[in-house]
Amino acid sequence: MSFQYHTLFVASVWAGVATVIVFLALLFRDRSRYRFISKEMHQKLAFSISDSALVARAIFAGATIFFALFALARPGVAGDGTEVQEVATADIAVVLDVSRSMLATDATPNRLQRAKQGIFNILRQVSESSLALIAFAGEASMQCALTSNKEYFRMSLRNAGPHLASRGGTNIYGAIKAGVEALRQSAETKILILITDGEDHESNPMAAAELAKEEKVIVVTVGFGSEDGSQIVIEDPQTKIKQAIVDSEGNPVVSRLDSDLLRKIAETTKGAYIPAGTSAVQMDQIVEDFIRPLLASKTVERSKNRIDMSSVFVWLSLFSFLLASVSPLLARRYL
Repeated sequence: MSFQYHTLFVASVWAGVATVIVFLALLFRDRSRYRFISKEMHQKLAFSISDSALVARAIFAGATIFFALFALARPGVAGDGTEVQEVATADIAVVLDVSRSMLATDATPNRLQRAKQGIFNILRQVSESSLALIAFAGEASMQCALTSNKEYFRMSLRNAGPHLASRGGTNIYGAIKAGVEALRQSAETKILILITDGEDHESNPMAAAELAKEEKVIVVTVGFGSEDGSQIVIEDPQTKIKQAIVDSEGNPVVSRLDSDLLRKIAETTKGAYIPAGTSAVQMDQIVEDFIRPLLASKTVERSKNRIDMSSVFVWLSLFSFLLASVSPLLARRYL
C-alpha cells in the first residue's frame, strides 16, 4: 500500500495512540475520585459502567481518529498490469534567502511570500524529482534533507522565515555550499535553485560557484528586488502599519540586488539567471524555459491503475465513531 501524503499517515498513527492514552488517563482519573467512598455510595453516585467498556470506548475513539487521518493520507494499492513511462527528473536543492529584507512589500504581498509561491509552482512542475530546502541569511541551515516526500517539503517551506536566521546578512557562499552538500550523494542530475534579494559583502560566492561546478551541480539563480537599490519597508502583520528598516545608527537600510554576481554564478555552472525583480513572475513559463531543459529523462515502470482506498477507511472511521458512541450504552444495558 502506498500513500500520496505520507506525513498524514505518520500523524494518523500518533494521533490514534494519543487519543487512546488520553481517554484512559481520564478514565483512571475519574475512578480515583471514588477510592474513599463505599461501594453502595459509589453505585448511587456513578453509572454502573465496567472498566472494560470504557477501555473499549477509548480504543474505538482512537480508531476513529486513526482511520480518519489514514483516509486523508490517500492510501492506495497497485492495480493490474504495469506500463513504462518516460519522466523528467532531477535532485533539486532549493536555497532560500530568509533575511529580513525578504519581507519587503515592493512585491505583493512581500518578497518572501512571492518566492514561496514560486517554489510551490515549481514543485508542481517537477513532481518526479526529490527536493531539499536550505534557508539562509548570515548562515545557512538545512530545513528539509533531500526527499521525495513532497508534503514534508511543503511543510518545511511554509515554516521558512526570518525566525530561522541565527545571524543577519546574506552569505551566498555558505548558502551554495550547504546546497551542494545536500546533493553530494545524489546520482541524479543535480540542480540548485538559489533565491535571494541582496548583495554579499562578507563571503566569496564565486568560490562556491566553482565548488558547485566541481560537484556537477547546476545553479539556477533567482534575483528579487532592484539593482538600483531600494529602501526596505515591511508591514506589521497585526497593525498593517508599514515601516522602514533602519540600522543601528537610524539610517534606512537599502537592499541592492547584485544581478551581475548572480548571472556569473549561473554561467559558471551552466545554469540560468532569472531576474524576478519586483514584478509578477510567470513561474510556469520560467520552469518550461529554464528548469525543465535541465531535467534528465528516465523510464519508470508503474501500475496502470492505482486503486484509491480512502473511502474504505472513511467508513471504518464512521463505524469506529458509532461503536465509541454506543459502547457505554450497551454496557449499562447488560450490567
